[in-house]
Amino acid sequence: MEIPLTEIRLFIKTSKRLSQKSFFRKDFKNFFRPIDYTRTAELPVVLKLSNILKYRDEHLKILDISSPQIFSATLAGISKKWKINYINPFQPELEEMNKIKSYLSLDNISTFGIDLTDKKDLKKLANNFDYIFSASVFEHIHPEEGGDVIAVSNIKQLLKNEGIFILSVPFYKRAFNEYKYGNVYGVKAKENEKIFFQRFYDEDKLYRQLINPSELQVQSMIFIGERFYYPNNINKRVAQKMHSKISSVLFGKNFFLISKFLFEYSYNYSKLKKPYIAVVALRKN
Repeated sequence: MEIPLTEIRLFIKTSKRLSQKSFFRKDFKNFFRPIDYTRTAELPVVLKLSNILKYRDEHLKILDISSPQIFSATLAGISKKWKINYINPFQPELEEMNKIKSYLSLDNISTFGIDLTDKKDLKKLANNFDYIFSASVFEHIHPEEGGDVIAVSNIKQLLKNEGIFILSVPFYKRAFNEYKYGNVYGVKAKENEKIFFQRFYDEDKLYRQLINPSELQVQSMIFIGERFYYPNNINKRVAQKMHSKISSVLFGKNFFLISKFLFEYSYNYSKLKKPYIAVVALRKN
């Protein structure tokens, strides 16, 4: 597939506005790196696959499930007729969304500390959404065994008929889980013990743990891969190097340009040298 240039430009516009506001307010983290390296490739594809840009002049009800905050900020800037609900149970990320919302004066975003796996929490949220987005979220959902299945099973009740759900998750030719030392998104780790961090899905697990439990119909898929990689270690990714503090300061402003050359895209993951991310569009019939 072609690089989604229209969508990339929209995220660049938001990142520039955020950089200017962050510098003025001395929030230098956002100034040097308004958007993560991997997200510069992933989020435009999520937006492209949704086809939501065709409906700029329509009143849409949108749910964003804990995606990187710049995603909701970009949606809110595209059309004031779109009303975005951003949910996230992890308080620091919720606070970051509120900060960005304030920086950019985005009054069409509402934020909620809601956990998608908690049915009591979901009762606080309106349903009948036209679109639901979730970028790089489901791979982290606890518990390690089945957390993603529980969460995705709650999507259908939140969508209106013919509504669209777009999600992106890490993807490889064979599935595996990653573990890290220290706390992860509010989940406490024991001292000197690794804790579950994220899942990498393969085709089988993508269907068994996300697509089939959603009871939604697949509309389309796009896969993102790394052009250059470490052939002897699939867990080691070029993207990880770009997320370091030094890389963020040196290259953060040019992540969009760099990612256009270091990532590749395909509707067929087998054509990619090293699949990295799956983006899936699902429809409620």
